Amino acid sequence: MDMESVYMQPSLDGKLLVTIYRTNVIEQEQAQAILDRLTLRFPDCQFSFDLRDSDHVFRMESSTDIDEEVVRLFRKQGFQCEVL
Repeated sequence: MDMESVYMQPSLDGKLLVTIYRTNVIEQEQAQAILDRLTLRFPDCQFSFDLRDSDHVFRMESSTDIDEEVVRLFRKQGFQCEVL
């Protein structure tokens, strides 16, 4: 699957960026460990996974562009993460 779609758009309130990522996270425990780290590092952001999706989707809402930091954290934990 190629990366045709880019989902980085303001949320309905116009204040947040919503970014969707493709990951290789497959276990709930792995996802929770990443969510815990991200929540500690970025307490004002919202994060979620959809592990049932074929792309093991990770969704982020933030008021600033933290894409590079998020991808770096995934990679540091041994996972792949790329913007869809």
